[in-house]
Amino acid sequence: MLEYAILLSLLLIVVTLLYKWSISTFDVWKKKGVPYDSQNLYPFIGNMKACFTSGTHLAYLLDDLYAKFKDKSDFAGFFATLQPTFVPLSADLAYTIAIKDFSHFPDRDFHNDPNYDILMNNISTISGPDWKYQRTKLSPTFTSGKLRGMTVAINNTCDLFINYMKKSFSGKEVDTENLIQDCIMCFIGKVVCGINYYDIENPDPVFKKICNTVNQPSWRTSLRMILNFASPRLAIKMKFFPNYVENFFRELTEQSMKAKACTQGETKDFLQLLINLHKEDEMNQNKEGHFDMNAVIGNVFVFLIAGQETSSNTVTMLLYLLSQHPDIKAKLVKEIDSVLTTIPHELTYDDAMKKFPYLNQVLDESMRIYPLIFALNRISTKEYTVPGSDITLDVGTSVMIPVRALHRDPRYWTNPDVFDPERFSPENKKNIVPGSYIPFGMGPRMCIGNRLALLDMKVLLIKLLHHFEVSPTERTPKKIKFDHKQPNMLKSLDPIYLKFTPRSST
Repeated sequence: MLEYAILLSLLLIVVTLLYKWSISTFDVWKKKGVPYDSQNLYPFIGNMKACFTSGTHLAYLLDDLYAKFKDKSDFAGFFATLQPTFVPLSADLAYTIAIKDFSHFPDRDFHNDPNYDILMNNISTISGPDWKYQRTKLSPTFTSGKLRGMTVAINNTCDLFINYMKKSFSGKEVDTENLIQDCIMCFIGKVVCGINYYDIENPDPVFKKICNTVNQPSWRTSLRMILNFASPRLAIKMKFFPNYVENFFRELTEQSMKAKACTQGETKDFLQLLINLHKEDEMNQNKEGHFDMNAVIGNVFVFLIAGQETSSNTVTMLLYLLSQHPDIKAKLVKEIDSVLTTIPHELTYDDAMKKFPYLNQVLDESMRIYPLIFALNRISTKEYTVPGSDITLDVGTSVMIPVRALHRDPRYWTNPDVFDPERFSPENKKNIVPGSYIPFGMGPRMCIGNRLALLDMKVLLIKLLHHFEVSPTERTPKKIKFDHKQPNMLKSLDPIYLKFTPRSST
């Protein structure tokens, strides 16, 4: 009997200590005077109950927080499980944190050990001096001159894709994102790494499996994201992806490097730049930063996977919006047909980027309505006093800039839920409030490949809409609901089915 009493006492002590730990951070915002939603705060899961119990995407929770406090304060507190997170509620404060006061927030709130989780050793996720070094060295890859040289490969791939579409999918209902993804996978490999690793008509099943493992929801990525919030020390001990994914990209990188070594001359692509940085690192032990073989592999990974994922999802959502707004689609197709009659050659970089103003407007508005990234994550590296207040954020405070909420704030956008490309017309674009439109992020940590993404999306859309009529089907979603199992991005829970019918005029 005494033994049972001792066991029960020990159990009660453990449960009590565990409970106290589960609410140990919940007084942070109250002590600092930061408004927060105290009515929906629960042990272990913080303000994220709806994510765990009803399959609600975190983006919707940030929307609710934003709507609740934006008229009362320029900021609010949120608890991402146990992690106190500071959320700016105005475009001005978001802009200040990301740009004006970047020196306080140079890193993303992304807990990882790049020496252990090799795929995370890339410009998107690393921190500190290594990030600054990589950013400085990799930026020259995406100058206008370099992008002009990439346009030939993008054109060729898109032409192959159009012929493939006409042969295999004319007038048929298709899962649009899967189809677009195949095209973008093909030219991402060519223009970024200088390799032909993917065939549109005969996709490599191994690479397809790897992409699905990385892009599709899984218990592993969900648990890893929860640990990133709840216990960063544990998070860095868990890799984001299984070892076979890491091994695949290691082998792909090494094989590509060997193939390049056998060719005459030096190619001017992203992979070659990575190779050169690695050689420089080996020879000089550069004190400015570090670029070992793991960094080569990590950056190959992020540009192959993230490059195709962001572009394919953005193009898919734009095509979906056009299928729902035939008047806007007709105006865009008219511009494309008209401009193409004045171009006697294949599309150049300057053609795609400068001669289709309405396409630019439609793409901008599509990314406002459906930004791929719903929030920008930052972490303070030194104490920060919030402008216009006496509130100080401690070192290590997580910050979440709510992209989707800013994109739909009626203070900055009239009728924000309406798809209206005229918001981005030359006369209206100058009135956009800085910080209210940030589809690629903002500040020094803005997406380094954004101009390449815009180029490949525009060339693909020009050719696709010139050759095909895009229309909805019975299975096209009437309303987009985001998949809560995709914790890092906004992706439709339901497949986007559309029909592509060859246009008689082309």
